[in-house]
Amino acid sequence: MRRSVLLTVMVACLSGCYTFQPASVTELAPGVDVRARITGTFADSLAAILPGDSRILEGTFIEVTGSRVYIDVPTSSAYQGMRLQTLNQRIEIPSDEFVDLERKQLSRGRTGLALGAVATAAAALIISQLTGEAGGGTSPGTGGPVDAVVATPSVSLIVALSRLWQW
Repeated sequence: MRRSVLLTVMVACLSGCYTFQPASVTELAPGVDVRARITGTFADSLAAILPGDSRILEGTFIEVTGSRVYIDVPTSSAYQGMRLQTLNQRIEIPSDEFVDLERKQLSRGRTGLALGAVATAAAALIISQLTGEAGGGTSPGTGGPVDAVVATPSVSLIVALSRLWQW
């Protein structure tokens, strides 16, 4: 239970560790994750292809050819057995349809703070578990020494043999 909670917190912290930096089409390399804001008229033309609000597209930059930009955008996800398969659609966007283009970048500061917070919480949890009481107060009885009577097999064997000898 605690492992799943810790994993959920860690995923939530790491998902917020990205920032978007303004970029231009000429400075992007293929394979870079981007977020593009496009005009409303062009977004309306994509409504049949993309689910939801298509004015903001997040995907992978593919290439630029002349005045056209190609971005690979996830359209749907489906489970295939135990694997989640994401289906992508390559979108061709004219350069003049962009309102804003941003490059997704890992923020080292945010990632460090998030990992530090997770490590601190894990250390506090471990320390509290190790230093806490074992649970339950005092043991029953007066707390004095415990007497134990243990029968030795050799004495029992001698008594049994002496009884047989008497028959």
